[in-house]
Amino acid sequence: MGACIAPGIIHAMWGAKQRKSKLMEKHYELQNGGDNGSATGLLPALLTEKLGLVSSQSQTFLEDFMEELCQGPYASLFLAHPDLLFSNRAAVMCTGEFAPGEVVGKYSVLGSLPTGTVGRSFLVKAPPEERGRGRGGTMGKTGKNVGSENNVSYQLSSSLTSQSPENVFKVVTFVTRMNLAERVLDDHKVLTNLIHDNVLRCVDVLDDGQHENFVFVSPYIENGSCEALVGKLETKERLLSLLHDVAVGLRVLHSHRIYHHNLKLDNILIKNSGTACIADAGFGHIFASQSSEGLVFNGELACMPPEVFQTEDVSAINHFKADVWGFGVLMYRLAYGRKPLDVEGKPFGTIRDSVLHGKIECPDADWVSDVSFQDVVLWCLDRDPNNRPSMIEVLRHPLFGENVRQSISGSTISPPAAANSHYGGKVGSIASLSTIGARFSRSQKRGGLPISEAFVRGRNCETFLVNSARNMTKIVLKVMRRSVMKKLENLSYAGNILHDLAFCRVARHPNILHLVEIVENKDGCFATQPYAEGEFLSMNFPPLTNIEDPYFTLKGMLVDVLRGLHFLHTNGVSHLCLTPSNIFYQRGVGFVLADFGPLFLTRDEALTKDDMGNFWYSFPPWVIEDLKKPLHKTKHAVDTFCVGLLAASVIPVVYKQVWQSFYSGNEGGTIAQNVIKKVEEFLDLLTQPVLSFISKAITTKTSAKELLSHPYLADAFDDSQLLGVKPLQLSSASIKGAVSLDFSFREERRLMDVVGQDPIIDTEFFGNSNFVDSIVHEESRASVFDPKELDSSVLLHFKDKIVCGLCHVDLAIVVFRCSVCPSYIRCGKCALNDDHEEGHEMKPYLIHTIEHKGDGNQEAMLLPPSSIHNAHVLEEVEMQANLPAGSIVDITNCLSSPKGISLSHFKVQCRKNKSKKKLPKACEIDDLSWEEEINKCRENGNPELLLYRFDLTSVPREVFDPPLLHVVSLDLSYNKLTSIPHELSFLHKLRSLVIASNELSELPDSLGNLSQLERLDVSHNQLQQLPQSFMYLYNLATLSMDYNNFAGIPESVLEIVTTAPSMAMLSVIYLAENPRITEFPDQEVLEKFPKLKLALDNEPNVYRTYISEKLEEKLPNVSIMWNKIYPDRIVEHVYCGSLRSAQSQLVYDKLSIKSLLTVGRELVPTPPIGGDHLTLSIDDIEGADIRLTFQESVDFIEKSVKKGRGCLVHCFAGMSRSATTVIAYLMMKRGMRLDEAYLKTKEGRPAIYPNQGFFNQLLQLDAELFPQQRPLNMAAMERDDVSRP
Repeated sequence: MGACIAPGIIHAMWGAKQRKSKLMEKHYELQNGGDNGSATGLLPALLTEKLGLVSSQSQTFLEDFMEELCQGPYASLFLAHPDLLFSNRAAVMCTGEFAPGEVVGKYSVLGSLPTGTVGRSFLVKAPPEERGRGRGGTMGKTGKNVGSENNVSYQLSSSLTSQSPENVFKVVTFVTRMNLAERVLDDHKVLTNLIHDNVLRCVDVLDDGQHENFVFVSPYIENGSCEALVGKLETKERLLSLLHDVAVGLRVLHSHRIYHHNLKLDNILIKNSGTACIADAGFGHIFASQSSEGLVFNGELACMPPEVFQTEDVSAINHFKADVWGFGVLMYRLAYGRKPLDVEGKPFGTIRDSVLHGKIECPDADWVSDVSFQDVVLWCLDRDPNNRPSMIEVLRHPLFGENVRQSISGSTISPPAAANSHYGGKVGSIASLSTIGARFSRSQKRGGLPISEAFVRGRNCETFLVNSARNMTKIVLKVMRRSVMKKLENLSYAGNILHDLAFCRVARHPNILHLVEIVENKDGCFATQPYAEGEFLSMNFPPLTNIEDPYFTLKGMLVDVLRGLHFLHTNGVSHLCLTPSNIFYQRGVGFVLADFGPLFLTRDEALTKDDMGNFWYSFPPWVIEDLKKPLHKTKHAVDTFCVGLLAASVIPVVYKQVWQSFYSGNEGGTIAQNVIKKVEEFLDLLTQPVLSFISKAITTKTSAKELLSHPYLADAFDDSQLLGVKPLQLSSASIKGAVSLDFSFREERRLMDVVGQDPIIDTEFFGNSNFVDSIVHEESRASVFDPKELDSSVLLHFKDKIVCGLCHVDLAIVVFRCSVCPSYIRCGKCALNDDHEEGHEMKPYLIHTIEHKGDGNQEAMLLPPSSIHNAHVLEEVEMQANLPAGSIVDITNCLSSPKGISLSHFKVQCRKNKSKKKLPKACEIDDLSWEEEINKCRENGNPELLLYRFDLTSVPREVFDPPLLHVVSLDLSYNKLTSIPHELSFLHKLRSLVIASNELSELPDSLGNLSQLERLDVSHNQLQQLPQSFMYLYNLATLSMDYNNFAGIPESVLEIVTTAPSMAMLSVIYLAENPRITEFPDQEVLEKFPKLKLALDNEPNVYRTYISEKLEEKLPNVSIMWNKIYPDRIVEHVYCGSLRSAQSQLVYDKLSIKSLLTVGRELVPTPPIGGDHLTLSIDDIEGADIRLTFQESVDFIEKSVKKGRGCLVHCFAGMSRSATTVIAYLMMKRGMRLDEAYLKTKEGRPAIYPNQGFFNQLLQLDAELFPQQRPLNMAAMERDDVSRP
């Protein structure tokens, strides 16, 4: 922070300068009850009553300026109403003025500005070295230590916090209201850290050393306030845009517990971008402390909601609802040009009655006569504050329509590209993705390929960057908007189209960007292209001449484009979409044509009119005539015509008009003449050869080769450049295979597919070290782990599937692999008791990626659990693999982020000589305290801050005071947090926030301001709902809410999808272990998600609804990740499940289970409290004799059933041993034949599959129980037909 004003300076100014009464132009006449007598005798008593004991110096000073007020032009007013001596306006009248040229701290005063109702304002200038810096230092002697931001913070935030050359001083005195100073300073402290487009930031605070007078510094907004726009807004859209900006600003302020209380026109400023922002925030406590008389004396209707006249207890007023009143007044004034109530120049009683009872009518204004507009105005101006909406409710009102989608905190949504543009700018296959790509959820896929960047949507396709984990070659994916194969069905020249598509794949020319593959299947039509750096002409059009880059000129562009076109035309292919957005420039290469041929537009489509009678583009008649000719007779005039338009576009004014006309599709009859007429207006810039070239291209049916021979290009081209250009000879096989069913090379992100996120990619994305190389920073939290102790990733080669070598079950996500025998693979169940060789350990691995080679071979990358930084992912892996809780990692003792302690081999019940390692607490990992972690993060500019497992009971202020603006990933998990401070949202660049495993029952609204947040983990808390402001987290891709108390998907989360400005990023929601969820989410809501992975418990009613209503078919966009914690009901009181189902007392209570039957060896369930538990040791191998257990197990089950108590029969997976036991029970106690019992059990639990040995023993049991009976229906059981003994 800047230097403070020296003590006494402001006091001296007040005593030396003549008071001016500029504030009193609008005098609100209060009832006069006295004359202009002396204030002697009145003031000391009044001061004692209002302020209590003050210093003799302050007492004398206050008496002096109050005496002066009582002898001024408003003496009768102050003597009749002494309380007004403590009003805002009285304080402002006693505030001194700075003279131009005066230096205050580091600022130079340029002049005064109009005075407001809080303080006096001055235009000042900061020295050059101070511009662009945030605040720092201390706030004088207030004790509000803000600290000094380090250089890293300055650099990272400079683009957002840079100050204009001029600033504004707001000088406010607190002499008569010292009790408010601390609260106002607290609010301004928030404003110094709050970065938002719709809130004017406080960049500095100065004081006088006595804490009586403060100077609040903010940027100067040159365009001024919206008062100048009253009566001049010509469209409803502009009005709603401004009001929307203000509403968003108020929402953000309220989320930080700041109310404004003075929302007048002067406090709404218009930035150069046209965005409205709220000024003078942070003074709400001043207005909230005023009496109704003082507020009337201020003179602003926005400060006077009805409730201030109805109670003398200002603390009882809901000041946030007072702001809503002010917003309603603002809406009215901007729309209708006057105040909703006539209080100008009226006595206090009249004003009070008008505010309390006056009728508010909306004038008939054509452009704002919308009933919904009036509804919102009257809603905000409801005299009962309880009936007024919150600002979020205002923003959600249909009035604001699409505008609500732009209320992402702190960001601006760019308008979409031109509707006819394929890219609309520097995007697509060849743009610099670091600057223009919109980040995309890393769990999203298109055409089976994982994508990381989404670009501007074009008219024909969408373009994405493929996110490859293994292949470093960048690939661009085109997602077509229509099926090319269906198009072929209706075309007589389908064979020619296939030829052209094959050509687009094999074409190689320096001025052409070819396609790699074209794929069409049930998911849609797709194509891939090579990635290349470049800049589209739509973003930067080449000039006539260029000294810096002589190749980047109009002439160079025309030569390269025509060469590329000549190559296409020689092979019988027209470009058909030759616009500036499909041509890019590569330095050192030249100009390149992209997106050509029938995949993007066919000749038939170019000639088809829409419902309005418009063509795809505006083509002159002779171009249309050429398009209608047989393919072998066309001159490809559509392309050469576009070359003429490109040549004319060298004049910027012409560029805009030319392409608007071309895209319109309805100016074909006049476009050529209009272009010629327009370019002729610039004869001083265009030479005759250029004009001749343009005329020839857009008015005659010429060819690319003929245009290359034009005199204008004579010095840049010669015929030798076309030598060797001949038609390519395509084989019948290449033509037939032009369009494939799948990409020849693809990566299957198995981990992402199964659990919905890839923590390895996330970690690298957020700035961590490379997991393959196991690089560990010497000062990181993981530094105590020796990289040699880390398990390394391994590659597993296979043909068709990865299966267990013993039971042959498919392994989708977890494999257990021998540490010595690389090909020895088992599932979790078979690995449990595996002892194939002494000293050989079975270690768990996660299947991260499967690479399909295209030749039938496949390669899987396996990762040890120790490489996963996210404990929640390991929990989810256990759920989806149906492994017991804690089987991969001890959840209660794991760390959420450290890179690795190698876990011992997996055992559900560890043997005495092989105990599972416990992950230690932070203090056991290293000797860094949380203070040292924060300091290192600040000093080194680390993008990731790890504060997990420090037993924190509150978030350290050092995180956000001053805020660590460079941090993009924050982990606060495994602490004892009961609340999250609203200031945490000052870290506006956060993209990952983990606050799992705490004691949180609610989250602050301000977290909804984290517009860049992609991953939020709030699992293992006590949450029942999320703030409504979360609807603005449009970049959120993964939301983890497991182990809470939600009753469903929170409403604010659903609104992310319904209000997102483009396709929602949210694609993964974890809601497992939320016992209040007993109904499946609404189908209509889930249909709104483009793609969604949703984790839910298989709660009986939820699962039953999903199955009975066939929602898997009805919701193809939704993939349910079932947490199979609930066992399946077979018959009344009898349940069958896995070990995971036998670990939850909640499940027992919900299903009234009191008896637990464990069928297996070394399984450790959690028996029901107060219930019975029987364990029968049997291995799941074909040679095991399970019949020996039948009588004991059946009797145990029957005993429980007769008591009317539920009995759960479980093994490891709930497929073989437990299923065999339940089938035996149904046969022995319910008289069912084997096929009946089998099908009954399978009906309840479809996954059952007793191993063949167990099944044979069931056959023997059937023969004993039902001799000489009908043959069993083996086909119905889908088992081998084994002859009965």
